[in-house]
Amino acid sequence: MENSDRSYENLIKDFGEECLKNRFLFIYGKARHYIKSANIDNFAVVNEYLIDEILLDYFSDITRLKDFHGIERANPKKVAAYTAYWVSRRKPIQLIKDIDKDTLIKYPQIKWVNENFAISLMITMSYDTNSPIVGVDWGKFNKFEKNLRYYFTYRHLNSQMLELMLNAIDVTPIYGSLV
Repeated sequence: MENSDRSYENLIKDFGEECLKNRFLFIYGKARHYIKSANIDNFAVVNEYLIDEILLDYFSDITRLKDFHGIERANPKKVAAYTAYWVSRRKPIQLIKDIDKDTLIKYPQIKWVNENFAISLMITMSYDTNSPIVGVDWGKFNKFEKNLRYYFTYRHLNSQMLELMLNAIDVTPIYGSLV
């Protein structure tokens, strides 16, 4: 590549080959798992070239942020937000055949498979989703998830907004206490 800040050589120097390889395998594995768990493995594949592009974009962004702000490590929510943003932009899950009407009825979210995968990946990276979640108002969470899917599908995304949203989730609501 001509642009030096978007080359694997510079990213390997900054982050190490093992880090890049592990992140590639992480995203690739999560995408394969997502396809399988959504029962769409007959219709979709993971494009490895697009995951390479996600890594170039993500690590280039993180390098610029670290340099500008003088930070050594990005916090986990920033990592999740920037990863989800680039997954949403690059769309590594590719449909490999036409989807008939019956399949669309059975799997209506297949049209937005990358947006849904990006949300799933962001939540997985931000929170320990293997632990039981207690004290959650599932009605509110489902409404939030529906709005998030809408936003990922129809609105302009940016990684900073996603990071802010992830941080806001951790804030205890105070508006009722202000009265």
